[in-house]
Amino acid sequence: MTVDRPDQKRIEFWAFLRSQETVQRAVEKIEFLAISGKRQGMRNWSWVEGGLHSDDVALVKLVADGLGLREGVDWDWQLEPDSYHYSVAYVDTAETRELLRLVELYHDAAIVFMQVKLRAEENLSDEELQQVFLEEWSRLTEEKHRMEDETMQAIRKSLGKVFGR
Repeated sequence: MTVDRPDQKRIEFWAFLRSQETVQRAVEKIEFLAISGKRQGMRNWSWVEGGLHSDDVALVKLVADGLGLREGVDWDWQLEPDSYHYSVAYVDTAETRELLRLVELYHDAAIVFMQVKLRAEENLSDEELQQVFLEEWSRLTEEKHRMEDETMQAIRKSLGKVFGR
């Protein structure tokens, strides 16, 4: 049996809602380890993200575990010196790039979910709710593409000034 696109989005939408509870449990575990003094291992990391919050780290951990990535080997995290923000470091592999893609997809879904909640205050049928969800997802995708294009134009313009082009 094949699932048509609106039904697939509906399944993804409800899976997202259920995932919120799992993330909250992971946040509690991350915060406990952080106050217990957990530190990031020294390694030749390819890149580091900083200024994150415990829920960001918890999400990375859950997705990484699901992909079979190893904490401390493929990626790692620590509490930053301000004792509020976190940093996450990664080794550059196809698997860690997939991890980051899935984390971004989750954050996109969170944005769409908030927009849907704002628009769906009146009683909507399931079909209308699905339509609102699809519209918001499309709107977010278009906005991300627009912002990416603007950023690339700004970089090209800046590099043109630097290199005299």
